[in-house]
Amino acid sequence: MKKLLLVGCILLSGAVSFGLDFSANVDDLDARLADLIDQERALVAAQQEEANEAAEKIKQLRAMHAEVSSKEKALAGRRGDQFKELAAQYKEVRRGLEAEIKENERIVANFRGR
Repeated sequence: MKKLLLVGCILLSGAVSFGLDFSANVDDLDARLADLIDQERALVAAQQEEANEAAEKIKQLRAMHAEVSSKEKALAGRRGDQFKELAAQYKEVRRGLEAEIKENERIVANFRGR
């Protein structure tokens, strides 16, 4: 009888211990989940800020692009090496602006495509 009572106590303490371990594991998982959710929110906020900045920069770059394109077209009709050289430099700047616009559009599209 004593052995049966002793075995019962051991089993009961093991079951309580297992229940406590299980509860601790669930609490640990919940804390890790909350941490991951916080990290995700911070990442999304940072990406949104980057996309907003890129969208604003696109507006500025397009305005500069229009101005440079206009000047490049005005120079295209002129004769003389100096005008051609200047037109080529405007063309180079325009292409650089186009590349920067595309890069910023990619940033915005990546955020919207999440």
